[in-house]
Amino acid sequence: MAKQATHALESGEEMAGRIYMYYAIKLYLVNDFFVELWYHQTGNHIGKIRVIEEDEVIHFYGDKIDISGALH
Repeated sequence: MAKQATHALESGEEMAGRIYMYYAIKLYLVNDFFVELWYHQTGNHIGKIRVIEEDEVIHFYGDKIDISGALH
């Protein structure tokens, strides 16, 4: 998981963020994929990294970002 997180942080473009329970979730565009990094705020670690589909991006972040030009 550390390599995936490093790749997203170094190569990805941060698009948006949200809070869910104990997690600060950051959305990144990495190449042609949307990736979420779930950072556990009280535990001070990345708890999950996941690739998410465009429909989920629209559902969770649609009011915060415009993804129309994000994917090629």
